[in-house]
Amino acid sequence: MKPNPKPTPAQAAVLMELARGSEVYFQRSEWRTIGPRWVNGRAKSRAGTIRAATWRALIGLDYVQLQDPTGSKWTLTEAGLQAAGGINPEDLIREPKGMTSHDVLKSLRKLWPSMPMSIEVAVGPTGNPSYADAVFLMGSEGMTAVEVKVNRGDWLAELKDPMKRAPIVAISARFYFATPAGMTLPSELPEGCGLIEVEPRTLKASVTTGAALRYPSKPDWLLMMRIGSGMERAASLGL
Repeated sequence: MKPNPKPTPAQAAVLMELARGSEVYFQRSEWRTIGPRWVNGRAKSRAGTIRAATWRALIGLDYVQLQDPTGSKWTLTEAGLQAAGGINPEDLIREPKGMTSHDVLKSLRKLWPSMPMSIEVAVGPTGNPSYADAVFLMGSEGMTAVEVKVNRGDWLAELKDPMKRAPIVAISARFYFATPAGMTLPSELPEGCGLIEVEPRTLKASVTTGAALRYPSKPDWLLMMRIGSGMERAASLGL
């Protein structure tokens, strides 16, 4: 018998969620859930909402089955359990296709629509500054800085050079990376940094890992001027 093909990243994510004890229900032609915690009828988990095409593929591969033929709860088959057991973390990585930094910035704007947004903010010495892709002014909490990465090579290079983001982390109350969904592994995220993932199909941004709260010094006049200039840039791009 020909072995089943290696699961796609989307299929692998669902199989691992099910193997961890998450539950999937099919009700009235809608793929309702994955994960144990419900919010507005949908659970929040790394795998996200299941696409119908992904679920149909898992059925076709005989990886999932109805627990009760008259019910709506689905579970892993023996083949599904074996497939889940053979998945490596790297199998979950999805290489983004076509998403740009501007797409991510637009998604961030929708994530925090009421917060003032500044982009391309220079931080540090005038002669050799670092640049924050986005800075949000979060009221009394302070500034949230976001570093955008849209390809895996750039992400891996960032991980090898933590000093590059150090000045930006130092001035922010919270620091996030924003990436296409599935482009990173949980174990890769630097300590204290948060992660915002953008779904390629919908361009919807979600905070999947919260950032640690820091208490930096108040920004000086130069940084405030740069933030003001970045707000003008954001406005000129419709952000």
